[in-house]
Amino acid sequence: MDLYKQDLKVVASIFMEGKPLVDKIDERSPISNNLPPIAGALNWTQGLVERIREPMNKLSLLSQSIQDREEYKDVQKLYASLCKSLREYNESKIKQWEQGVEENTEEKLNKFLLYREATPLAEEGFVRVNFDPVLVRLLREVKYLLLLDINVPERASLLYKKVDTYRTQTGNLEIIVNMYNEILGTLLHVEKPLLADRIERMNNALRPGIEELRWNAQNIEPFINQAMQIVTDVDELVKKMKDNVKKMQDMMQKWEKPLFDRKLKPLQPEDVEQTHQSLVGPRLEDIKGHGREIHKLMKDTAENIKPDKKSHTWLAYVDYVNGLVIEGITMGINSSMLFLADQISIPYNKHNNYPPMFDIRLDLRDREVIFDPSIKQNQRGNGIRDILQKIIDDFISISIQMQRLDTNSGDYLVEIKDQFELFGAMQVISNNFSDIEKASKEFIMQYQDKEFLWKETLEESFQAFLDTGVDPREQSHVKVNDDGEEEEDETFLWMAEKVLSGVKTKKPDLELFDEKITSLTSIKNEINEMKTSVDIGWLRVNATPLIKEL
Repeated sequence: MDLYKQDLKVVASIFMEGKPLVDKIDERSPISNNLPPIAGALNWTQGLVERIREPMNKLSLLSQSIQDREEYKDVQKLYASLCKSLREYNESKIKQWEQGVEENTEEKLNKFLLYREATPLAEEGFVRVNFDPVLVRLLREVKYLLLLDINVPERASLLYKKVDTYRTQTGNLEIIVNMYNEILGTLLHVEKPLLADRIERMNNALRPGIEELRWNAQNIEPFINQAMQIVTDVDELVKKMKDNVKKMQDMMQKWEKPLFDRKLKPLQPEDVEQTHQSLVGPRLEDIKGHGREIHKLMKDTAENIKPDKKSHTWLAYVDYVNGLVIEGITMGINSSMLFLADQISIPYNKHNNYPPMFDIRLDLRDREVIFDPSIKQNQRGNGIRDILQKIIDDFISISIQMQRLDTNSGDYLVEIKDQFELFGAMQVISNNFSDIEKASKEFIMQYQDKEFLWKETLEESFQAFLDTGVDPREQSHVKVNDDGEEEEDETFLWMAEKVLSGVKTKKPDLELFDEKITSLTSIKNEINEMKTSVDIGWLRVNATPLIKEL
Protein backbone atom coordinates (compact mmCIF):
# COMPACT_ATOMS: atom_id res chain seq x y z
CA MET A 1 0.00 0.00 0.00
CA ASP A 2 2.87 2.35 0.76
CA LEU A 3 4.41 1.57 -2.63
CA TYR A 4 1.11 2.35 -4.39
CA LYS A 5 0.79 5.57 -2.42
CA GLN A 6 4.26 6.57 -3.60
CA ASP A 7 3.32 5.70 -7.19
CA LEU A 8 0.22 7.90 -6.96
CA LYS A 9 2.42 10.80 -5.88
CA VAL A 10 4.77 10.10 -8.78
CA VAL A 11 1.85 10.09 -11.25
CA ALA A 12 0.54 13.32 -9.74
CA SER A 13 3.99 14.86 -10.15
CA ILE A 14 4.19 13.69 -13.78
CA PHE A 15 0.80 15.22 -14.48
CA MET A 16 1.60 18.57 -12.84
CA GLU A 17 4.94 18.86 -14.62
CA GLY A 18 3.67 17.69 -18.01
CA LYS A 19 0.42 19.72 -18.12
CA PRO A 20 1.98 23.15 -18.88
CA LEU A 21 4.20 21.60 -21.55
CA VAL A 22 1.20 19.92 -23.17
CA ASP A 23 -0.82 23.16 -23.03
CA LYS A 24 1.99 25.06 -24.75
CA ILE A 25 2.49 22.24 -27.29
CA ASP A 26 6.13 22.28 -26.23
CA GLU A 27 8.51 19.89 -28.01
CA ARG A 28 9.38 18.49 -24.56
CA SER A 29 5.74 17.60 -23.81
CA PRO A 30 5.10 13.90 -23.06
CA ILE A 31 2.65 13.37 -25.91
CA SER A 32 3.43 11.27 -28.99
CA ASN A 33 4.83 13.17 -31.97
CA ASN A 34 2.40 11.61 -34.44
CA LEU A 35 -0.71 12.70 -32.54
CA PRO A 36 -2.47 16.08 -32.80
CA PRO A 37 -2.52 18.25 -29.63
CA ILE A 38 -5.94 17.40 -28.15
CA ALA A 39 -5.91 13.69 -28.97
CA GLY A 40 -2.31 13.53 -27.79
CA ALA A 41 -3.21 15.18 -24.46
CA LEU A 42 -6.19 12.85 -23.90
CA ASN A 43 -4.14 9.82 -24.83
CA TRP A 44 -1.47 10.89 -22.34
CA THR A 45 -3.92 11.40 -19.45
CA GLN A 46 -5.67 8.11 -20.32
CA GLY A 47 -2.33 6.36 -19.92
CA LEU A 48 -1.88 7.94 -16.48
CA VAL A 49 -5.38 6.83 -15.43
CA GLU A 50 -4.74 3.26 -16.58
CA ARG A 51 -1.49 3.24 -14.61
CA ILE A 52 -3.24 3.96 -11.28
CA ARG A 53 -6.59 2.23 -11.91
CA GLU A 54 -5.54 -1.42 -11.95
CA PRO A 55 -3.67 -1.35 -8.59
CA MET A 56 -6.63 0.49 -6.99
CA ASN A 57 -9.06 -2.09 -8.29
CA LYS A 58 -6.96 -4.83 -6.70
CA LEU A 59 -6.79 -2.96 -3.37
CA SER A 60 -10.58 -2.61 -3.34
CA LEU A 61 -10.85 -6.41 -3.24
CA LEU A 62 -9.03 -6.61 0.09
CA SER A 63 -10.89 -7.36 3.33
CA GLN A 64 -13.03 -4.78 5.02
CA SER A 65 -10.66 -4.62 7.96
CA ILE A 66 -7.91 -3.38 5.71
CA GLN A 67 -10.19 -0.91 3.98
CA ASP A 68 -11.07 0.53 7.41
CA ARG A 69 -7.50 1.48 8.09
CA GLU A 70 -6.41 5.10 7.82
CA GLU A 71 -3.66 4.19 5.37
CA TYR A 72 -6.21 2.77 2.91
CA LYS A 73 -8.48 5.78 3.31
CA ASP A 74 -5.54 8.13 2.58
CA VAL A 75 -4.71 6.18 -0.54
CA GLN A 76 -8.36 6.19 -1.60
CA LYS A 77 -8.62 9.97 -1.17
CA LEU A 78 -5.38 10.54 -3.08
CA TYR A 79 -6.57 8.26 -5.90
CA ALA A 80 -9.96 9.99 -6.10
CA SER A 81 -8.35 13.42 -6.12
CA LEU A 82 -5.93 12.48 -8.89
CA CYS A 83 -8.66 10.89 -11.02
CA LYS A 84 -10.79 13.99 -10.59
CA SER A 85 -7.91 16.24 -11.70
CA LEU A 86 -7.27 14.11 -14.77
CA ARG A 87 -10.97 13.97 -15.62
CA GLU A 88 -11.40 17.71 -15.24
CA TYR A 89 -8.32 18.33 -17.37
CA ASN A 90 -9.71 16.06 -20.11
CA GLU A 91 -13.09 17.78 -19.95
CA SER A 92 -11.46 21.23 -20.22
CA LYS A 93 -9.44 20.14 -23.20
CA ILE A 94 -12.48 18.70 -24.98
CA LYS A 95 -14.57 21.77 -24.16
CA GLN A 96 -11.83 24.08 -25.39
CA TRP A 97 -11.56 22.11 -28.59
CA GLU A 98 -15.33 21.95 -29.13
CA GLN A 99 -15.53 25.69 -28.72
CA GLY A 100 -12.83 26.13 -31.32
CA VAL A 101 -14.66 23.82 -33.69
CA GLU A 102 -17.84 25.88 -33.45
CA GLU A 103 -15.97 29.18 -33.78
CA ASN A 104 -13.51 28.30 -36.56
CA THR A 105 -15.09 25.71 -38.80
CA GLU A 106 -17.59 27.88 -40.61
CA GLU A 107 -15.17 30.78 -40.87
CA LYS A 108 -12.40 28.62 -42.35
CA LEU A 109 -14.73 26.86 -44.80
CA ASN A 110 -15.85 30.26 -46.03
CA LYS A 111 -12.40 31.08 -47.41
CA PHE A 112 -11.64 31.06 -51.15
CA LEU A 113 -10.04 27.90 -52.54
CA LEU A 114 -6.89 29.69 -53.69
CA TYR A 115 -4.94 32.88 -53.09
CA ARG A 116 -2.06 34.68 -54.81
CA GLU A 117 1.30 35.21 -53.18
CA ALA A 118 3.86 37.78 -54.35
CA THR A 119 7.19 36.39 -55.56
CA PRO A 120 10.19 37.82 -57.42
CA LEU A 121 10.09 34.78 -59.70
CA ALA A 122 6.87 35.79 -61.45
CA GLU A 123 5.17 39.15 -61.86
CA GLU A 124 1.73 37.52 -61.59
CA GLY A 125 2.70 35.94 -58.27
CA PHE A 126 2.40 32.28 -57.31
CA VAL A 127 -0.93 30.63 -56.44
CA ARG A 128 -1.37 28.70 -53.17
CA VAL A 129 -4.08 26.34 -51.90
CA ASN A 130 -6.09 28.16 -49.22
CA PHE A 131 -7.21 25.20 -47.07
CA ASP A 132 -6.61 26.53 -43.57
CA PRO A 133 -4.17 24.57 -41.35
CA VAL A 134 -6.77 24.83 -38.57
CA LEU A 135 -9.10 22.62 -40.62
CA VAL A 136 -6.30 20.17 -41.24
CA ARG A 137 -5.62 19.92 -37.51
CA LEU A 138 -9.33 19.63 -36.76
CA LEU A 139 -9.74 16.71 -39.14
CA ARG A 140 -6.71 14.98 -37.61
CA GLU A 141 -8.12 15.54 -34.13
CA VAL A 142 -11.43 14.00 -35.11
CA LYS A 143 -9.70 10.97 -36.61
CA TYR A 144 -7.71 10.21 -33.47
CA LEU A 145 -10.52 11.10 -31.05
CA LEU A 146 -12.75 8.59 -32.78
CA LEU A 147 -9.99 6.02 -32.47
CA LEU A 148 -9.92 6.79 -28.73
CA ASP A 149 -13.73 6.28 -28.57
CA ILE A 150 -14.31 9.90 -27.58
CA ASN A 151 -17.44 11.62 -28.77
CA VAL A 152 -16.91 14.65 -31.01
CA PRO A 153 -19.23 17.61 -31.72
CA GLU A 154 -21.78 17.17 -34.49
CA ARG A 155 -20.19 19.98 -36.48
CA ALA A 156 -16.84 18.24 -36.37
CA SER A 157 -18.42 14.89 -37.21
CA LEU A 158 -20.15 16.33 -40.27
CA LEU A 159 -16.88 17.92 -41.38
CA TYR A 160 -15.03 14.64 -40.95
CA LYS A 161 -17.51 12.82 -43.19
CA LYS A 162 -16.14 14.93 -46.06
CA VAL A 163 -12.50 14.27 -45.17
CA ASP A 164 -11.93 12.17 -48.28
CA THR A 165 -13.50 14.86 -50.45
CA TYR A 166 -11.31 17.56 -48.93
CA ARG A 167 -8.25 15.36 -49.26
CA THR A 168 -8.96 14.74 -52.96
CA GLN A 169 -9.75 18.39 -53.66
CA THR A 170 -6.69 19.78 -51.87
CA GLY A 171 -4.50 17.12 -53.47
CA ASN A 172 -5.68 17.99 -56.98
CA LEU A 173 -5.42 21.71 -56.32
CA GLU A 174 -1.86 21.24 -55.04
CA ILE A 175 -1.00 19.48 -58.31
CA ILE A 176 -2.55 22.33 -60.30
CA VAL A 177 -0.87 25.18 -58.43
CA ASN A 178 2.47 23.36 -58.37
CA MET A 179 2.35 23.02 -62.16
CA TYR A 180 1.23 26.64 -62.52
CA ASN A 181 3.97 27.97 -60.21
CA GLU A 182 6.59 25.79 -61.88
CA ILE A 183 5.60 27.16 -65.27
CA LEU A 184 5.78 30.81 -64.20
CA GLY A 185 8.88 30.31 -62.08
CA THR A 186 10.96 28.59 -64.75
CA LEU A 187 9.94 30.32 -67.98
CA LEU A 188 12.74 32.48 -69.32
CA HIS A 189 12.21 36.02 -70.56
CA VAL A 190 12.39 34.76 -74.16
CA GLU A 191 10.00 31.85 -73.51
CA LYS A 192 7.22 33.58 -71.63
CA PRO A 193 6.06 35.89 -74.48
CA LEU A 194 5.62 32.84 -76.71
CA LEU A 195 3.09 31.44 -74.24
CA ALA A 196 1.37 34.70 -73.29
CA ASP A 197 -2.07 33.57 -74.57
CA ARG A 198 -1.79 30.21 -72.80
CA ILE A 199 -0.74 31.87 -69.54
CA GLU A 200 -3.81 34.10 -69.83
CA ARG A 201 -5.99 30.99 -70.26
CA MET A 202 -4.51 29.52 -67.07
CA ASN A 203 -5.14 32.74 -65.16
CA ASN A 204 -8.74 32.81 -66.34
CA ALA A 205 -9.19 29.16 -65.38
CA LEU A 206 -7.85 29.75 -61.85
CA ARG A 207 -9.64 33.07 -61.25
CA PRO A 208 -12.91 31.49 -59.90
CA GLY A 209 -10.89 29.66 -57.24
CA ILE A 210 -9.24 32.90 -56.19
CA GLU A 211 -12.25 35.23 -56.33
CA GLU A 212 -15.47 33.18 -56.17
CA LEU A 213 -15.40 29.56 -55.00
CA ARG A 214 -15.22 28.69 -51.29
CA TRP A 215 -14.74 25.37 -49.54
CA ASN A 216 -18.43 25.09 -48.68
CA ALA A 217 -19.44 25.59 -52.33
CA GLN A 218 -21.08 22.83 -54.37
CA ASN A 219 -19.41 23.32 -57.78
CA ILE A 220 -15.78 22.80 -56.86
CA GLU A 221 -15.24 19.61 -58.88
CA PRO A 222 -16.03 21.11 -62.33
CA PHE A 223 -13.68 24.00 -61.55
CA ILE A 224 -10.87 21.62 -60.58
CA ASN A 225 -11.38 19.45 -63.66
CA GLN A 226 -11.30 22.40 -66.05
CA ALA A 227 -8.28 24.02 -64.37
CA MET A 228 -6.44 20.71 -64.30
CA GLN A 229 -6.94 20.22 -68.04
CA ILE A 230 -5.84 23.74 -69.02
CA VAL A 231 -2.83 23.92 -66.71
CA THR A 232 -1.72 20.38 -67.63
CA ASP A 233 -1.78 21.26 -71.34
CA VAL A 234 0.42 24.29 -70.77
CA ASP A 235 2.70 22.33 -68.44
CA GLU A 236 3.24 19.65 -71.07
CA LEU A 237 4.00 22.32 -73.68
CA VAL A 238 6.54 24.03 -71.43
CA LYS A 239 8.16 20.68 -70.64
CA LYS A 240 8.34 19.94 -74.37
CA MET A 241 10.12 23.27 -74.99
CA LYS A 242 12.54 22.78 -72.15
CA ASP A 243 13.12 19.08 -72.90
CA ASN A 244 14.03 19.98 -76.48
CA VAL A 245 16.54 22.56 -75.26
CA LYS A 246 17.88 20.05 -72.73
CA LYS A 247 18.38 17.48 -75.50
CA MET A 248 20.27 20.08 -77.52
CA GLN A 249 22.50 20.89 -74.56
CA ASP A 250 23.10 17.20 -73.83
CA MET A 251 24.24 16.67 -77.42
CA MET A 252 26.47 19.74 -77.34
CA GLN A 253 27.97 18.61 -74.04
CA LYS A 254 29.35 15.60 -75.92
CA TRP A 255 31.32 18.04 -78.07
CA GLU A 256 33.42 18.81 -74.99
CA LYS A 257 35.12 15.43 -75.26
CA PRO A 258 38.55 16.33 -76.74
CA LEU A 259 38.96 15.78 -80.48
CA PHE A 260 42.54 14.68 -79.86
CA ASP A 261 43.56 11.32 -78.46
CA ARG A 262 47.07 10.98 -77.15
CA LYS A 263 48.71 7.58 -77.31
CA LEU A 264 50.86 6.77 -74.31
CA LYS A 265 53.87 5.98 -76.44
CA PRO A 266 56.11 8.06 -78.72
CA LEU A 267 54.98 8.14 -82.35
CA GLN A 268 56.53 9.47 -85.51
CA PRO A 269 55.02 12.90 -86.31
CA GLU A 270 53.30 11.57 -89.42
CA ASP A 271 51.79 8.74 -87.33
CA VAL A 272 50.48 11.25 -84.79
CA GLU A 273 48.83 13.15 -87.62
CA GLN A 274 47.34 10.03 -89.22
CA THR A 275 46.05 8.75 -85.87
CA HIS A 276 44.40 12.08 -85.23
CA GLN A 277 42.76 12.13 -88.67
CA SER A 278 41.32 8.65 -88.12
CA LEU A 279 39.74 9.89 -84.88
CA VAL A 280 38.57 13.36 -85.85
CA GLY A 281 36.74 12.37 -89.03
CA PRO A 282 34.04 10.22 -87.35
CA ARG A 283 33.77 12.68 -84.45
CA LEU A 284 33.07 15.59 -86.77
CA GLU A 285 30.47 13.48 -88.56
CA ASP A 286 28.78 12.87 -85.19
CA ILE A 287 28.74 16.61 -84.52
CA LYS A 288 27.26 17.21 -87.95
CA GLY A 289 24.53 14.68 -87.11
CA HIS A 290 23.90 16.45 -83.81
CA GLY A 291 23.47 19.68 -85.75
CA ARG A 292 20.74 18.11 -87.85
CA GLU A 293 19.04 16.82 -84.68
CA ILE A 294 19.14 20.31 -83.14
CA HIS A 295 17.35 21.68 -86.21
CA LYS A 296 14.70 18.95 -85.86
CA LEU A 297 14.18 19.76 -82.19
CA MET A 298 13.80 23.44 -83.03
CA LYS A 299 11.22 22.52 -85.66
CA ASP A 300 9.38 20.33 -83.12
CA THR A 301 9.17 23.24 -80.68
CA ALA A 302 7.77 25.50 -83.39
CA GLU A 303 5.15 22.91 -84.40
CA ASN A 304 3.95 22.62 -80.80
CA ILE A 305 3.87 26.35 -80.03
CA LYS A 306 2.69 27.37 -83.51
CA PRO A 307 4.18 30.89 -83.33
CA ASP A 308 4.25 33.57 -85.99
CA LYS A 309 7.78 32.88 -87.26
CA LYS A 310 8.19 36.49 -88.31
CA SER A 311 7.20 37.83 -84.89
CA HIS A 312 9.68 39.50 -82.59
CA THR A 313 8.96 36.97 -79.83
CA TRP A 314 9.83 33.95 -82.00
CA LEU A 315 12.93 35.59 -83.47
CA ALA A 316 14.08 36.45 -79.93
CA TYR A 317 13.65 32.80 -78.91
CA VAL A 318 15.57 31.60 -81.97
CA ASP A 319 18.33 34.05 -81.09
CA TYR A 320 18.41 32.61 -77.55
CA VAL A 321 18.81 29.03 -78.79
CA ASN A 322 21.32 30.26 -81.35
CA GLY A 323 23.35 31.65 -78.45
CA LEU A 324 23.24 28.27 -76.73
CA VAL A 325 24.65 26.68 -79.89
CA ILE A 326 27.47 29.24 -80.04
CA GLU A 327 28.21 28.56 -76.38
CA GLY A 328 28.20 24.79 -77.01
CA ILE A 329 30.58 25.12 -79.96
CA THR A 330 32.85 27.41 -77.94
CA MET A 331 32.94 25.00 -75.01
CA GLY A 332 33.69 22.09 -77.34
CA ILE A 333 36.58 23.89 -79.05
CA ASN A 334 37.90 25.26 -75.76
CA SER A 335 37.84 21.82 -74.13
CA SER A 336 39.90 20.31 -76.96
CA MET A 337 42.32 23.25 -76.94
CA LEU A 338 42.91 23.06 -73.21
CA PHE A 339 43.42 19.30 -73.48
CA LEU A 340 46.00 19.82 -76.22
CA ALA A 341 47.63 22.59 -74.15
CA ASP A 342 48.13 20.09 -71.34
CA GLN A 343 49.60 17.49 -73.68
CA ILE A 344 52.29 19.93 -74.84
CA SER A 345 53.02 21.26 -71.36
CA ILE A 346 56.42 20.17 -70.06
CA PRO A 347 55.40 20.44 -66.35
CA TYR A 348 52.12 18.56 -66.99
CA ASN A 349 53.94 15.69 -68.69
CA LYS A 350 56.54 15.56 -65.95
CA HIS A 351 53.90 15.61 -63.18
CA ASN A 352 51.95 12.75 -64.77
CA ASN A 353 55.10 10.85 -65.74
CA TYR A 354 53.86 10.56 -69.34
CA PRO A 355 56.10 9.18 -72.08
CA PRO A 356 56.91 11.60 -74.95
CA MET A 357 54.26 12.15 -77.61
CA PHE A 358 56.45 12.74 -80.71
CA ASP A 359 59.51 10.75 -81.80
CA ILE A 360 61.82 12.93 -83.96
CA ARG A 361 65.39 12.69 -85.30
CA LEU A 362 68.43 14.85 -84.73
CA ASP A 363 70.47 14.98 -87.91
CA LEU A 364 73.31 16.84 -89.62
CA ARG A 365 72.48 18.49 -92.94
CA ASP A 366 74.29 21.19 -94.87
CA ARG A 367 76.74 21.67 -92.00
CA GLU A 368 73.90 22.36 -89.55
CA VAL A 369 72.36 20.32 -86.71
CA ILE A 370 68.62 20.12 -87.26
CA PHE A 371 65.54 18.33 -85.94
CA ASP A 372 63.81 16.12 -88.46
CA PRO A 373 61.07 17.10 -88.85
CA SER A 374 61.60 20.63 -87.62
CA ILE A 375 60.09 21.92 -84.39
CA LYS A 376 58.89 25.07 -86.15
CA GLN A 377 56.82 25.31 -89.29
CA ASN A 378 58.53 24.43 -92.56
CA GLN A 379 57.84 24.58 -96.28
CA ARG A 380 56.85 20.92 -96.43
CA GLY A 381 54.22 21.52 -93.73
CA ASN A 382 55.38 18.57 -91.63
CA GLY A 383 56.96 20.48 -88.74
CA ILE A 384 55.68 19.86 -85.21
CA ARG A 385 54.06 23.31 -85.15
CA ASP A 386 52.48 22.55 -88.57
CA ILE A 387 50.95 19.34 -87.22
CA LEU A 388 49.66 21.02 -84.07
CA GLN A 389 48.15 23.84 -86.14
CA LYS A 390 46.30 21.29 -88.30
CA ILE A 391 44.94 19.68 -85.14
CA ILE A 392 43.81 23.08 -83.83
CA ASP A 393 42.15 23.81 -87.18
CA ASP A 394 40.20 20.58 -86.78
CA PHE A 395 39.03 21.78 -83.36
CA ILE A 396 37.83 25.05 -84.82
CA SER A 397 36.05 23.20 -87.63
CA ILE A 398 33.36 22.23 -85.09
CA SER A 399 31.95 25.67 -85.90
CA ILE A 400 31.23 24.73 -89.51
CA GLN A 401 29.60 21.36 -88.93
CA MET A 402 26.01 22.61 -88.57
CA GLN A 403 23.93 25.21 -90.33
CA ARG A 404 22.88 28.30 -88.41
CA LEU A 405 19.52 28.21 -86.66
CA ASP A 406 18.71 31.84 -87.30
CA THR A 407 19.26 31.78 -91.08
CA ASN A 408 19.21 28.03 -91.87
CA SER A 409 22.39 28.59 -93.89
CA GLY A 410 25.99 29.50 -93.22
CA ASP A 411 27.94 28.51 -90.11
CA TYR A 412 29.23 29.89 -86.82
CA LEU A 413 32.88 30.47 -87.73
CA VAL A 414 32.66 34.27 -87.53
CA GLU A 415 31.19 34.23 -84.00
CA ILE A 416 33.69 31.63 -82.78
CA LYS A 417 36.66 33.73 -83.85
CA ASP A 418 35.51 36.44 -81.44
CA GLN A 419 35.21 34.21 -78.37
CA PHE A 420 37.48 35.41 -75.56
CA GLU A 421 37.85 31.92 -74.03
CA LEU A 422 39.47 30.64 -77.22
CA PHE A 423 41.99 33.49 -77.23
CA GLY A 424 43.04 32.40 -73.75
CA ALA A 425 43.35 28.73 -74.74
CA MET A 426 45.40 29.63 -77.83
CA GLN A 427 47.73 31.72 -75.68
CA VAL A 428 48.31 28.78 -73.35
CA ILE A 429 49.12 26.54 -76.33
CA SER A 430 51.50 29.18 -77.73
CA ASN A 431 53.26 29.59 -74.38
CA ASN A 432 53.69 25.84 -73.95
CA PHE A 433 55.05 25.50 -77.47
CA SER A 434 57.52 28.33 -76.81
CA ASP A 435 58.74 26.33 -73.81
CA ILE A 436 59.53 23.29 -75.99
CA GLU A 437 61.23 25.49 -78.57
CA LYS A 438 63.43 26.95 -75.85
CA ALA A 439 64.19 23.51 -74.42
CA SER A 440 65.11 22.14 -77.86
CA LYS A 441 67.50 25.03 -78.50
CA GLU A 442 69.17 24.41 -75.14
CA PHE A 443 69.48 20.75 -76.06
CA ILE A 444 71.35 21.54 -79.30
CA MET A 445 73.73 23.84 -77.41
CA GLN A 446 75.42 20.79 -75.86
CA TYR A 447 76.96 20.07 -79.26
CA GLN A 448 78.34 23.59 -79.67
CA ASP A 449 81.89 22.69 -78.60
CA LYS A 450 81.98 20.12 -81.42
CA GLU A 451 80.60 22.32 -84.15
CA PHE A 452 84.02 22.46 -85.88
CA LEU A 453 83.39 18.84 -86.85
CA TRP A 454 80.60 19.87 -89.20
CA LYS A 455 81.32 23.51 -89.90
CA GLU A 456 84.85 22.88 -91.23
CA THR A 457 85.91 20.45 -93.98
CA LEU A 458 88.61 17.92 -93.22
CA GLU A 459 91.06 19.86 -95.43
CA GLU A 460 90.20 23.20 -93.82
CA SER A 461 90.59 21.79 -90.34
CA PHE A 462 93.93 20.12 -91.12
CA GLN A 463 95.30 23.22 -92.83
CA ALA A 464 94.28 25.32 -89.87
CA PHE A 465 96.23 22.91 -87.65
CA LEU A 466 99.31 23.09 -89.91
CA ASP A 467 99.10 26.86 -89.88
CA THR A 468 99.79 26.74 -86.16
CA GLY A 469 103.35 25.53 -86.95
CA VAL A 470 106.50 27.62 -87.62
CA ASP A 471 107.74 28.41 -91.17
CA PRO A 472 111.56 27.96 -91.33
CA ARG A 473 111.77 30.72 -93.92
CA GLU A 474 110.29 33.15 -91.44
CA GLN A 475 112.86 32.32 -88.80
CA SER A 476 116.05 34.27 -88.41
CA HIS A 477 119.12 32.55 -90.09
CA VAL A 478 122.49 34.05 -89.10
CA LYS A 479 126.12 33.01 -89.33
CA VAL A 480 129.35 34.22 -87.68
CA ASN A 481 131.78 35.94 -90.05
CA ASP A 482 135.54 35.95 -89.92
CA ASP A 483 135.50 38.87 -87.54
CA GLY A 484 133.41 36.83 -85.10
CA GLU A 485 130.27 38.89 -85.73
CA GLU A 486 126.75 37.55 -86.53
CA GLU A 487 125.28 38.36 -89.89
CA GLU A 488 122.31 37.16 -91.98
CA ASP A 489 122.98 33.98 -93.89
CA GLU A 490 122.33 35.07 -97.46
CA THR A 491 123.23 31.64 -98.72
CA PHE A 492 120.26 30.09 -96.87
CA LEU A 493 117.91 32.72 -98.19
CA TRP A 494 119.15 32.12 -101.75
CA MET A 495 118.81 28.36 -101.39
CA ALA A 496 115.32 28.62 -99.81
CA GLU A 497 114.11 30.80 -102.66
CA LYS A 498 115.40 28.35 -105.22
CA VAL A 499 114.51 25.03 -103.55
CA LEU A 500 111.40 25.77 -101.31
CA SER A 501 109.49 27.88 -103.80
CA GLY A 502 105.80 26.60 -103.78
CA VAL A 503 106.48 24.20 -100.94
CA LYS A 504 104.41 24.36 -97.67
CA THR A 505 107.01 24.65 -95.01
CA LYS A 506 104.83 25.45 -91.98
CA LYS A 507 104.43 22.45 -89.70
CA PRO A 508 103.68 21.94 -86.00
CA ASP A 509 106.17 19.98 -84.02
CA LEU A 510 105.46 16.41 -82.94
CA GLU A 511 104.23 17.47 -79.51
CA LEU A 512 101.42 19.53 -81.10
CA PHE A 513 100.53 16.53 -83.26
CA ASP A 514 100.32 14.38 -80.15
CA GLU A 515 98.15 16.98 -78.34
CA LYS A 516 95.78 17.26 -81.31
CA ILE A 517 95.41 13.50 -81.70
CA THR A 518 94.79 13.16 -77.99
CA SER A 519 92.11 15.92 -78.13
CA LEU A 520 90.33 14.36 -81.10
CA THR A 521 90.45 10.92 -79.50
CA SER A 522 88.86 12.39 -76.39
CA ILE A 523 86.11 14.02 -78.48
CA LYS A 524 85.52 10.73 -80.28
CA ASN A 525 85.10 8.98 -76.93
CA GLU A 526 82.68 11.65 -75.78
CA ILE A 527 80.64 11.14 -78.96
CA ASN A 528 80.60 7.39 -78.41
CA GLU A 529 79.26 7.94 -74.90
CA MET A 530 76.43 10.26 -76.03
CA LYS A 531 72.90 8.96 -75.52
CA THR A 532 71.23 7.97 -78.76
CA SER A 533 67.75 8.73 -77.38
CA VAL A 534 66.91 11.73 -75.20
CA ASP A 535 63.52 12.99 -73.94
CA ILE A 536 62.88 16.73 -74.06
CA GLY A 537 59.50 17.29 -72.37
CA TRP A 538 56.96 15.70 -74.71
CA LEU A 539 59.54 15.09 -77.51
CA ARG A 540 61.71 12.01 -77.84
CA VAL A 541 64.85 12.87 -79.80
CA ASN A 542 66.65 10.11 -81.70
CA ALA A 543 70.23 11.42 -81.94
CA THR A 544 71.68 8.36 -83.72
CA PRO A 545 71.91 10.03 -87.18
CA LEU A 546 73.85 12.99 -85.75
CA ILE A 547 76.15 10.83 -83.62
CA LYS A 548 76.92 8.67 -86.64
CA GLU A 549 77.88 11.73 -88.69
CA LEU A 550 80.02 13.16 -85.88
